[in-house]
Amino acid sequence: MPVMLIVRPSARAGDDVRTCSQAGWRARVLSPVEIEPDEAALRDLGEQFSRSDAVFWVSPTVVETSAPYVDFSDDLKVQVAVGQASGRALERCGAKNVSVPKEGNDSEAVLRLPVWDTLPQGAHILIVRGRGGRDFLAESLKKKDFAVEIAEVYFRRPNELNWQDFDTESIDAAFIASGELVRGLFAQVPPQFSRFFESLLYFTHHPRIADALREAGARHIRVVASLKAALSSFPKEQTDEPV
Repeated sequence: MPVMLIVRPSARAGDDVRTCSQAGWRARVLSPVEIEPDEAALRDLGEQFSRSDAVFWVSPTVVETSAPYVDFSDDLKVQVAVGQASGRALERCGAKNVSVPKEGNDSEAVLRLPVWDTLPQGAHILIVRGRGGRDFLAESLKKKDFAVEIAEVYFRRPNELNWQDFDTESIDAAFIASGELVRGLFAQVPPQFSRFFESLLYFTHHPRIADALREAGARHIRVVASLKAALSSFPKEQTDEPV
């Protein structure tokens, strides 16, 4: 059975492990970064949520971290998700008026959604994210004369990895979900494993993460729509040429 290395916070890896299993793969999880909820920010979130006209959710982690603190029963409030996984997470929490880009899974794709044209000038937009997220969407929405508020509901905490029993022989490829995970992983790779991680085949869902992998020294990278797409394409897909 082939093995996919899943580079994600441990709390977010469950769905990926199940996806691998359903596709006939075994998942091995490596978490160089963990998620730590910001309790103070979460206590304020309900009030921020209640006074907003639309809410943008930057990831499934943000949705699941925030869900116990907000009331999704207001069907009139617009919920905007960065991608399909975030949209499904919102629907599982009871949100009904959810807008998701049909193509793309980033702030640029979200900004192209027609939903922004349906909101009145000066509408209050709440962006819910982790600490230190991108400001592209916030600044772009301000230029549209929206009032933008940001709630940062979790920290990303570096997690020291245990390399003592790490076995490179069984790993066929890796799926990595963010540039921060790339940097957290490669910052910890011991010298004896550096060649392995540079030559491993990486799948990721966004070109910016692919760029982070190249900057870290990875030579074989494939951008795909999802982990499921990566599993179904292997080994038919060929790696990129070394950069």
